[in-house]
Amino acid sequence: MPVTLPIEVFEIFEKTFGREDAKTLLKSFEKVTADEIYQKWYETKEELKEELLREVATKKDLEILRTELLGKIEALYEKTEKDKTELLSKMEKDKTELLGKTEKDKTELLGKTEKDKTELLGKIEALYEKTEKDKTELLSKMEKDKTELLGKTEKDKTELLGKIEALYEKTEKDKTELLSKMEKDKTELLGKTEKDKTELLGKIEKDKAELLSKTEKDKTELLGKIEKDKAELLGKIEKDKAELLGKIEKDKTELLGKIDALYEKIEKDKAELSSKINKIDLTLKFLIIINLIALTLMNPVAAELIKKLFKLG
Repeated sequence: MPVTLPIEVFEIFEKTFGREDAKTLLKSFEKVTADEIYQKWYETKEELKEELLREVATKKDLEILRTELLGKIEALYEKTEKDKTELLSKMEKDKTELLGKTEKDKTELLGKTEKDKTELLGKIEALYEKTEKDKTELLSKMEKDKTELLGKTEKDKTELLGKIEALYEKTEKDKTELLSKMEKDKTELLGKTEKDKTELLGKIEKDKAELLSKTEKDKTELLGKIEKDKAELLGKIEKDKAELLGKIEKDKTELLGKIDALYEKIEKDKAELSSKINKIDLTLKFLIIINLIALTLMNPVAAELIKKLFKLG
C-alpha cells in the first residue's frame, strides 16, 4: 500500500525547493517511508510468527498430543481390563481351592467321625462280650460250686449212711439217735444250702444288675460323647464355611471397589485431559484473535495476510 504524506508537507517543500523539486523530494520521502514501513511490518510479522510458533502449540501439535493421550488412555484401559481379568481369575482360583479344601476337611472329619464311631462301637462290643464272658464264667462257677456242694452233700450222706448202718447194727438206740441227728444235720445242711444258694443267686443278680447298669451308663456316655463330638465338628465346619464365604465376599467387594475407583479415576483423568485440550484450543484461538485485532489496528493488509496464513475466517 503506497504511503501519502500530508498536503502541508508538500506545501512546505514547494515554498522551499520549488514545485518540481518538491514533487521529486516528496515522492522520494514517500518511497523511503513506504519501504521502511514494509520492512518494519515484515520484521514485525516474522517476530509475531516466531513468537506464536514458539509460545503456542500448532493444530498439528495438538493432534499429536491428543493421539498420544488417547493412546495412553487406551493402553491404561486395556491394562485395567487385563488386571480385572487376572483378579477375577485369581479370585475364582482361590474360591475353587477354598471349596476343595473345605470338601477335603469335611471328608477328613467325616472319616475321622466314622473311625471314632467304629472304634467306640468296637469298644462297646468288646465290653458286651466281656460282660457275656463274665456272666458265662459266673454261671460256670455257680454250676461248679453247686456240683461241689451236691458232691459234698452226697459224700456226707454216704458217710452218714455208713455210720448209721454201723450204728444200726450196734444198737437200735444209736440208730434212733443217729437218725434223729441225721435228720437234724440234713435239715441244717439243706437250710445252709438254700441260704448259700439264695445268697449266691442274690449276688449274681446284683452283679448282673450292676454290670447291665454300668454297660447302659457307658453306652449312654459314649453315645452322648459321639453326639457332642459330632455337633462340635459340624459347628466347626459351618463356622469355617461361614468365615471362608465371608472372606471371599470381603475380598470380592474390595477388588470391585478398587476396580470401580480406578475406572472413576481414568474417567476423571480423561475428562481433565479433554478439558485441558479444549482450554488450549480456546487459548490458541484467543491469542490469534488478539493478534489479528492488534495487526488490524496497525495495518489492514497485515491482518488479511495473517488471516490467509492461518486460514481463519
